[in-house]
Amino acid sequence: MRIKLGFGVVCVAVLAGCGSGGQAVKEQPKPTAKPTPVEELPTRDPDQPDELVVEGLLGSIDMYQVNRAIEGVGAEINACQSKNIGRLWYIGGTLNLKFRIALDGAVKSVAPVESDVGNYAIERCVLDLVGALDYGKPRGGEAEFSLPIQFEARSSTTPWPEERVTAALRGVKTFSADMAECRQAAFGNKLPAHSMTLYIAPGGKVTSAGFSSDGQVPDGYAQCVVEKAKLWKLADTGGEIIKAEWTVK
Repeated sequence: MRIKLGFGVVCVAVLAGCGSGGQAVKEQPKPTAKPTPVEELPTRDPDQPDELVVEGLLGSIDMYQVNRAIEGVGAEINACQSKNIGRLWYIGGTLNLKFRIALDGAVKSVAPVESDVGNYAIERCVLDLVGALDYGKPRGGEAEFSLPIQFEARSSTTPWPEERVTAALRGVKTFSADMAECRQAAFGNKLPAHSMTLYIAPGGKVTSAGFSSDGQVPDGYAQCVVEKAKLWKLADTGGEIIKAEWTVK
């Protein structure tokens, strides 16, 4: 894992092995977490004012604290991918998280504002990990910062335009009823605006699904949609693994 200090964001590249794309998926070894060395952070003079901070909406938070906290769970973040993909080597992408830190240092909220990872188990695993960390107390008010985490895929996928995905989903007989049932599983919690990333295998089977949202997607709803999606049969992919994004309306 390599952590870079940036202006306003913490950029974290989480690597789960290296490999090239290809069709012989079964021949490839299971990805393992092999973090690259973390960049050494400069030692701060305690008599000097903090300069590297993440500027928030209302206040600021120490970048060193944020990086050290994430660095400490690098192996666990790697494991979120390796333990949840099975032999689906094509699962990977960038999970961009947005944090809100309260005045007492507690994580007030964390949401996957942009994600094309396409696997809810990975996303939930990372959210649970980073939401429990201590990033220190912000100064001058509550603070916000973004955290992009990249998971490397070991084989390639082919994109579908959203119009094609929408048409394929509408062709599933149980689609509307399934989505209505899953909204009930939210137990009255308001659903934030959200989109999904789906992986579709030859034959039209959905093998994995994940979410991007402006806020936290209720777990009951998300689990329900993922389970239903894996039962859907979409249009055939012509022998390719499709990675498609779809805005939930």
